[in-house]
Amino acid sequence: MKIGILNTGNIGARLARAWAAAGHDLVLAKDGEDRKLEPILAELGDKARLGSIREAAEFGEVVLFSVYWPRVSAIVDAVGDALDGKVVIETMNPLGVTPEFKHFHDVDFMRDSSTAEDLQKRLPKARVVKAFSTLAAPVLEAAAWETAPSRPGVPYATDDAAPGRSRASSSRTPASGRSPPAR
Repeated sequence: MKIGILNTGNIGARLARAWAAAGHDLVLAKDGEDRKLEPILAELGDKARLGSIREAAEFGEVVLFSVYWPRVSAIVDAVGDALDGKVVIETMNPLGVTPEFKHFHDVDFMRDSSTAEDLQKRLPKARVVKAFSTLAAPVLEAAAWETAPSRPGVPYATDDAAPGRSRASSSRTPASGRSPPAR
């Protein structure tokens, strides 16, 4: 499968490793300094290449939207219509940030909405799936589970059954090595 990763940070990089190991082809993008992706691109070799936010969105049959919440509008503007009709796996949490760069949960937003609902409104022709936001990034490392007697599940939510099945098959390798059943 071809997967675009929008903002390859803590979660995106870990999923990129797992998806590359599973044989998927990736385009990694970074909102900001893409030089920060040089180590993971070298690690993944020919399974991944660097692209712009728009190029990663265009490339992916499935796209990971793992964007820093205050940057959502800018990233949506950058992708334009490139996500129309595509499965978009959304990993965000609604974190605000103070001028001192202290993060906080935006409880006013959380009371009335969710990041997945918000993204679906912004990308009405995309097929949004919420996943991975309840897991700390280190949990997505396969090595964290090598000696564990059981593997973690990956909860996800969508109102569209087909993207749920795509998300399940694309997330087969992070931590668990197995695909959860389609819901």
